[in-house]
Amino acid sequence: MADHVRVNPDEVVTGARHTGYAISDADRQFIAHETGITEASAGWVGSSHQALQELSTHWESRHEHHRVRTRVMGEMMTSAASRFASTERDSQENLSS
Repeated sequence: MADHVRVNPDEVVTGARHTGYAISDADRQFIAHETGITEASAGWVGSSHQALQELSTHWESRHEHHRVRTRVMGEMMTSAASRFASTERDSQENLSS
């Protein structure tokens, strides 16, 4: 095991920000997927139309649950990274004085 672990606070914050970007991108893809299924159901009739509507409703609900959980995770990561960077800065200032 290494004697010292060096972590660059700026890289931690950047990594958290990139995670947020990926979550936003996934969110847009989920919405596009839901929209595509909803639009596709208009081209069908009868039981096929009904099945696509039910599938769309089911996936929309599942996607919303997933979006909420990943959004919260992203917010937690960003907050933790910010707190880490702030603590690191405060520690450096205390050691410098």
